[in-house]
Amino acid sequence: MNSVMVYPSKDSEKAISNYSSVLSNAIGMDTIEYEAGKPFEVFNILKRIKKYNLIHFQHEYNILGGFSLPIFLLYFYLLFSCKDVVTTMHTIISKHQKFEGNKIKTFLRKRLYKYQNKLIGMTSNKIIVHSTFFKDILIYEYGLKEMDIEVIPQAIQENIPKYDKEKLKKLLKLEGPIYLIIGSFIPDHGADIIIKQAEKIGKTILVVANSKAVNDRNYERIFNWFKYNNDIIEKDNSRKYIKIHTGDISYEWWWKYFAIADLVLLPYKGGIGSGIFADAIATRTPMVCSNIPFFKNVKQDFIRIANTDKDFSIEIKKAMENKEKMIKSFDSYIKEYGVSNISKKYKKVYEGI
Repeated sequence: MNSVMVYPSKDSEKAISNYSSVLSNAIGMDTIEYEAGKPFEVFNILKRIKKYNLIHFQHEYNILGGFSLPIFLLYFYLLFSCKDVVTTMHTIISKHQKFEGNKIKTFLRKRLYKYQNKLIGMTSNKIIVHSTFFKDILIYEYGLKEMDIEVIPQAIQENIPKYDKEKLKKLLKLEGPIYLIIGSFIPDHGADIIIKQAEKIGKTILVVANSKAVNDRNYERIFNWFKYNNDIIEKDNSRKYIKIHTGDISYEWWWKYFAIADLVLLPYKGGIGSGIFADAIATRTPMVCSNIPFFKNVKQDFIRIANTDKDFSIEIKKAMENKEKMIKSFDSYIKEYGVSNISKKYKKVYEGI
């Protein structure tokens, strides 16, 4: 089948791009990359997909910027193009999700999500989600057909580069256990939950903040979020417990930060998913996560759930005490959900269309 996977470039976005690149290579299909956050890139995509019969689009809200409007243009074209379409939706926002800020903007934002989800449902032969939680939202809140949605867990990357942990810690002047928070620095990712408990958690909380967020391109809001967290650090006099690295993260350094970490912390808020979760598994780094549906659905020993925000310091201590056992529990999961096996599931999806 003449097929192509469409996803953002590594220079403009990290998690979805890395994931899609490895997956498409394992499947053996063509790829189209574009610069995330650039609305006019949709015209480049439209031009390049014309020669393909099957289009697999890796979706995230506002991934093309422009308040998601380019997504509508792309999917209206696909709707009337007679092409087969597969969409992987990395996040599905529930209608019950609560947003902070301007009520009018929140109202409009929810309408954009609603009509975008409906259009994707009308256009796609198959929608892929990584959790039954997301599937239920699409069916029971947005009215999409169950037969059009398939749950395929995130493919876990294999053969991740290995690095000398102690050399990297010395290079970065880090000491003690390393508790890693990495990725987009936005309110939904909950870094403030950990920063407020820095004294209880202890050294070293390493916050590696990518300067670009996939679905939040309001740079004033991101700057204000940095300031809010920095004010907490100053107020609590907790600078000695926290190290913050900001800026664009190269592919090589992405994996180096995981190599440094003893634990990955995912204090996420609301109904979102996590590409960081899959990368932590790939690097066999135990996790302590918040009590949201995406993480609660994972019944594995390599993850500990903090039932409340205040429980993070407790669960981090328990994770460190059971770290070796948690690391051993990765093997069976990676064997089942490694990209070699998951790519076969995608081939079956394509063949079934």
